[in-house]
Amino acid sequence: MASRVLSKVIGKNLPADQLVKTWKIVKGDTVQMMLGPDKGKQGKVVKVIRSKNRLVVEGINVTKRHAKKGLQDTSKDKMGYYKAESPVHYCHVKLVDPIDKKPTKVSFKFNEAGEKLRVSKRTGNIIPKPQRLMDLKYRKTVGPKDTDPAVVLQQTFDPDTLNPLLEVSLRHQTHEITGVSFQPPAAAAAVAAAAKK
Repeated sequence: MASRVLSKVIGKNLPADQLVKTWKIVKGDTVQMMLGPDKGKQGKVVKVIRSKNRLVVEGINVTKRHAKKGLQDTSKDKMGYYKAESPVHYCHVKLVDPIDKKPTKVSFKFNEAGEKLRVSKRTGNIIPKPQRLMDLKYRKTVGPKDTDPAVVLQQTFDPDTLNPLLEVSLRHQTHEITGVSFQPPAAAAAVAAAAKK
């Protein structure tokens, strides 16, 4: 019964008042497990699930999972089971100080440039954030399917090659703005022919 209730809590997003307000642990940080059977183990944060106050840490809280019939490959066991990391709660881990490799509490401080820095409460050392992995959002190189920035900035609009109807429409709009009435050439010829009769 307890496992069923736990799975319901883990499966849904938490209400806003139960979420961690300031996250001091980000993807790529090294953390140490403080509770449970993996107490004392250190690992790298693989994924952060902020809507559930949970982290997936490499090599910690490894559980056996069942593979579906069509998804079994050679890397998994013969019985259709494989091992994978399960999420752990945010309060069960502590950030590891990179200088002495021990867990520490973290506070925020601002430097002269106004940047927000993480500082170890135990030693006072600055804990830098890890370098971002190559992600599509932060990619700065041009790939084979990307448009070259030099091509994007080229001017390709040429008013001399406008469609004649579009040109008439543009002239009509400019004359309406200036207050001069404008008639298209065909309408002007019909008015002139009617005036001659």
